[in-house]
Amino acid sequence: MKSDLPTSPLWLHNGELQEADHGVLSAAEIGRLNGTGLFETIPLYEGIPFALADHWERLTTGASRFGLPCPSLESLASSLSLLAEHNDARQWPLARARVTLLSTSGSSGTVHEVIEVGAPPSHPETARVILLPYRRNEKGALTGIKSINYGENTVALCEAREHGADEAIFANTQDLLCEGIWTNLFVKIDGGWTTPFLSSGCLPGVTRKHVLELADEIVESEIPMNLSDEIESAFLTSSMREIQPIATIDGRELSSPEDPDISRWQQDYRETVSRSFSSP
Repeated sequence: MKSDLPTSPLWLHNGELQEADHGVLSAAEIGRLNGTGLFETIPLYEGIPFALADHWERLTTGASRFGLPCPSLESLASSLSLLAEHNDARQWPLARARVTLLSTSGSSGTVHEVIEVGAPPSHPETARVILLPYRRNEKGALTGIKSINYGENTVALCEAREHGADEAIFANTQDLLCEGIWTNLFVKIDGGWTTPFLSSGCLPGVTRKHVLELADEIVESEIPMNLSDEIESAFLTSSMREIQPIATIDGRELSSPEDPDISRWQQDYRETVSRSFSSP
């Protein structure tokens, strides 16, 4: 039988009795609950964004999949410049910009565009990595975009921390190595360098793209999970880490910290960043 009683005008939030129409969650938090949204992390070197067009293109692709509007490249560049100026980011060698697009109620809800500029996260010079028991779905609806739906990544991060690791690597449903929680993966096996195909389900990383452009000897391939014990050296890439050598996988030491290839590519990448700001 349907009750004729009105909905309670009071509720409990964190143990405190409040009026039911009192705001509890922000628009950003509601967007995260619904999972309707995406973000992009852009590095700023002395306040200047690197590879902004690449990041904007990926943001546009993700926004299209969610049915969300996306700022123009010109508008995004202007917003980043304004925030870099007001947040004194031009004084920092490296800063992190985050662009978030989210809806409070699916693609038909109010869309929020949030742009932030702040200090970068801290990462060690080398990474301790574990292999996860979970799998990325290479055919999933969110594959290849930076969705704010981070439940899987949160569980993976807890797993990494429980094992004293800085990062963790997913395989996909075909038991092929895929990607890290926040990173792309490059490995050396039998003296040759390779990285997973995008078809593995990994994110089309902007740093990944630039590393492949500057290092012709790295190839894309399928990397079976059962070859992980044969990895001799490896590194991670992301906009904030740039190129980060992997010191250990599941506690097994690699030669990455002393690998001359990685050192050379780290230098080449930083020169690529410098040239992008000096070119007319």
